[in-house]
Amino acid sequence: MNLAGSLLVTARVQDGHIQGCDVALSRPDLTRLFTGRSAYAVEQLVPGLYALCAQAQWATAALALASAQEQPLPPQRTQALWHELLHETLWRLLLDWPAAVGLELARQAFADWRRQREQDTRGQITQALLDGPLAALVEPCAARLPDDGGTVPPAPAALSPESWCMHWVGGAWTPPERHTVTSIRGAFLSRVQAAHDAARALAEQRPYPVANWGEAPHGIAQSLTARGVLTHAATVEDSRVTRYAIWAPTDHHFANPQAIDRLLAGQAVNDLAHARQLLGQAVLALDPCLPYTLELQHA
Repeated sequence: MNLAGSLLVTARVQDGHIQGCDVALSRPDLTRLFTGRSAYAVEQLVPGLYALCAQAQWATAALALASAQEQPLPPQRTQALWHELLHETLWRLLLDWPAAVGLELARQAFADWRRQREQDTRGQITQALLDGPLAALVEPCAARLPDDGGTVPPAPAALSPESWCMHWVGGAWTPPERHTVTSIRGAFLSRVQAAHDAARALAEQRPYPVANWGEAPHGIAQSLTARGVLTHAATVEDSRVTRYAIWAPTDHHFANPQAIDRLLAGQAVNDLAHARQLLGQAVLALDPCLPYTLELQHA
């Protein structure tokens, strides 16, 4: 089984513009593995199923399952969660965003930080990286991104698991609308801000952003990840999971072409190479957590 899934983004180029996109998101239904298992077994299974954000997946699952059973909430893995968020954020900022605009990657700086991050209990190593290699990349990277009015980073999405309860308890899993990225440059700057916020939180040993709602046999939990808000919803009866759902930022952003069409609206392209670069930047702004393929069609 391909545990990650796949994403195909197809764009049509006509008259110097990308006229429209199609997205084909394929995600394996991992939650079918949970049905009938004990809540404890599901909690232990979750982190092994995810290559990215495994700590956030684990923490959110544990919180949702405890809430569904009205049990004491599990202890928070604060430092591991902040380090995971920083890892995913810095990977994008130091490697993927420079590549997307044709700048040299800060590969060695990222590798050095990754090797030392477990010892960075107070955030000094991370702050040195932000003030040095990352700071040197921010301005030239932002300057090469589309001038789409995205100079102000969007506000981070809020955690509100209680707003999801009617969608879960009622039996129809139709999640509510969530925060949407509206600017490529703004998405990049938002990532930069998120890195600084996380470094400060690590230095100050702040609790990691998680939230829960529970009314037995139902429980819902959310946590912040580098890509946005992660939601887990569980129904536990007689200590066994009878229903389970996971809704990640990728599921929201690529449920249909609207988010990527919004990012590309009005952007002129010089040729197919430029169109491919712009399409890649738009997909990176939405930041899928799985492998993706880009295809261009010239009308």
